[in-house]
Amino acid sequence: MTILNQAIEAAFALMKSRQSTIATLTGLAVITLLFPQIALWTAILGATALSLHVVGKPGFSTSNGLIAFFSKLKSHSSAAAPNDPHGLVLGHDRVSSMPIRMGRQQATEHIAIIGSTADGKREQMLGMAHEAIAAGGGVIYVDGTGDVSQYAKLYASAVSAGREDDFLVLNFMTGNRDLSWTEGKFISNSLNPFGIGASDALTQMIVSLMDDVGDGGMWKGRAVAMISGVMRALTYLRDQNVVDLNVGTIRDYLNLKRIIDLTNLKKNPDLPAHIRKSLQSYLTSLPGYVEEKDYKQAQTTLDQHGYLEMQFTRIMGSLADVYGHIFLDNENDIDMRDVIKNKRILIVLLPCLEKVSEDCGKLASIVISCARNAIALQVGPNQQKTLQQTTPFYLFLEGVSNPMKGFSNGARIPNLAIIAAYSHEAAARGRESDTFLAQVGTRMTFHGSGVASLQRHGSSSQPLSSLFPSIPKVDLSGHSLEIGLAFPAPASSITPAKI
Repeated sequence: MTILNQAIEAAFALMKSRQSTIATLTGLAVITLLFPQIALWTAILGATALSLHVVGKPGFSTSNGLIAFFSKLKSHSSAAAPNDPHGLVLGHDRVSSMPIRMGRQQATEHIAIIGSTADGKREQMLGMAHEAIAAGGGVIYVDGTGDVSQYAKLYASAVSAGREDDFLVLNFMTGNRDLSWTEGKFISNSLNPFGIGASDALTQMIVSLMDDVGDGGMWKGRAVAMISGVMRALTYLRDQNVVDLNVGTIRDYLNLKRIIDLTNLKKNPDLPAHIRKSLQSYLTSLPGYVEEKDYKQAQTTLDQHGYLEMQFTRIMGSLADVYGHIFLDNENDIDMRDVIKNKRILIVLLPCLEKVSEDCGKLASIVISCARNAIALQVGPNQQKTLQQTTPFYLFLEGVSNPMKGFSNGARIPNLAIIAAYSHEAAARGRESDTFLAQVGTRMTFHGSGVASLQRHGSSSQPLSSLFPSIPKVDLSGHSLEIGLAFPAPASSITPAKI
């Protein structure tokens, strides 16, 4: 018995080594190929060797092993489900390797992340975006930090998920050079923000880009009346495939002669009467306008229209001249309807080092408005049920000045998760941002020394240890992502999601 015991102990000691186990299994496989008639015995020996290796591992427990096995099996099957109700995977428990998730309902109630520089907001956003991409969700990531490494990291996430064909980039950074240097070079996919959407929605997009006029509210009101009539006509002609509606087309049709042509029944016989009447109402409001004079209007009329046209000179000039490689391309790469419906990955890089924050905010507003218009087409009476049953679409907004401008009602859009990061709470102040912060379901506030607190809608801001007494205070030193977990699991045992 002593010899047998020693042999068993020696076998256990040998099989504890991973290299020895692999060598043994490889040798048994070779023997099986050479002598197939003893395949049953080699299979038994292989199973025995593998069992000795597993049992010989330190801390082995049969019950814990079975629990971990079935837990992993369940998590993999749920992650593969296209309509996963669990939402984002934010990390994994270090003990059981169980994924820690934010439920879909919590995600679609939106998340605000507030903190100072180097507190870990970016890593938190990237981790959440990585998990959204891996889960097959659609992602629009608007980056206002000017860090080109964001593009590389998110592209790596898309490649790791096998979704590189879904990846699109809208790059507004020109390297502080004129447009001519981009000829023959690919630096960005192209987008036509006026390719889809109703006339009123497109008018609101343009109006949101207008400068604040202070006491000149009367002039702005008249300019809005003008652009509203022009956009109704151009949108109708676009839908009838008469014009290719883009920034250049709008700039051309702001000219007084073009507006007069739109009201001419002989030149545009198919234009509906109510649209023609809207333009005629604008023209008759101009001092000195006489319809019979056609192009030969009084100088007062030309001056009055010129003042209103100047309201849009800077807007259209910037979009058409500075970013013509994006907005004037005849073959548009980005169709927002396709992005939303087929859950593409769109990365938007804003030129924060080249433009002031106000201009970057306007560029972000264009992209957000395009997404809003595309989503509006998906949530009609026939499509709404289908949209609600699919995985969420994630809109990440990082480093954008007043990112919710024109999108404060996003909380009412089904199946849309908005995750906005602010450098500090003061930067979040603004009418739309205040509305967003009032509606947001989860609010993460990063403090100094890597400590963070979390606030759910309707509750006061407290450290995680106060919300969940069993959780110790969370330390985020080293850009840890534990703060993303608002669930009753030991925070100290969470492995952050990494890219």
